[in-house]
Amino acid sequence: QTHLKKLQKTIIPAMIRHVITALIANTVAFLAAAYFVANFNIDTTDLIAFAALIGVFTLITLVIRPIIKFVLSPIIVLTFGLANIAINAGLLLIVDNYSQYLTISGLPALLYGTLIITIINVVIGFVFHRPTVH
Repeated sequence: QTHLKKLQKTIIPAMIRHVITALIANTVAFLAAAYFVANFNIDTTDLIAFAALIGVFTLITLVIRPIIKFVLSPIIVLTFGLANIAINAGLLLIVDNYSQYLTISGLPALLYGTLIITIINVVIGFVFHRPTVH
């Protein structure tokens, strides 16, 4: 029973904090990409649909991306991590293809949008996930 208490006190709150951080980071990142990148458009008139778009992208990045990165880890190592950008761009393209609220027109918009989203996620993740000293 002590293992269950430890799980409840440490791991579950950390997972919830990670999901909330990812949602916030993706919201900021998508809005920044839409603002700074031409042909990267988000329909924010329907806030529920926008929240669903962010939720789906966050779910994909938290669940599917680690699996893809594990499978492609040799390629990621050989490219010194640059394959991560291709993975992120591919996931963003999938969300674009299936969402009517996100429109990415052209490869430059996809690449610049991916870079902005990745950089903002790294920065916000670093700020919110700093290790605490006990």
